[in-house]
This record gives sequence, structure tokens and C-alpha cells, in this order.
Amino acid sequence: MRLVLATKVDRTLFGETVEFVEYGDRQGRTVIYFHGAPGAAEEAAFFSDTAQYQHRLLVTVFYR
Repeated sequence: MRLVLATKVDRTLFGETVEFVEYGDRQGRTVIYFHGAPGAAEEAAFFSDTAQYQHRLLVTVFYR
């Protein structure tokens, strides 16, 4: 398994802060992953390698 690189991002949208994490290929096609409850945005790290190196995807996961 390779080192998982994640980028935590905070953005303000319509006066509300939106937090999300990005895993995978920064130049790849974006896929939004909605984790279940209970769950956490960090669970997307389990398939980060596959997304980045096999499919060249950028997986974006929102905090709830």
C-alpha cells in the first residue's frame, strides 16, 4: 500500500463553511463519495490507491 495523501479543504459557501477531504489523483476526474452513518470522510482512504493509480480519479468526500 502506498502513502495516502489527503487534502482537507474548508470553503465558505452562502455564509456556511463546507468541509471536505480529497483523495487520489489531483488531475483526475472528480468522483463525490457520500459516506454512510455512522461513518467518516476518512473511510475513503481505503480505496484511495485504486482511485489514484488504477483509475486516475479524485475522490471528494464531504464531512457531515
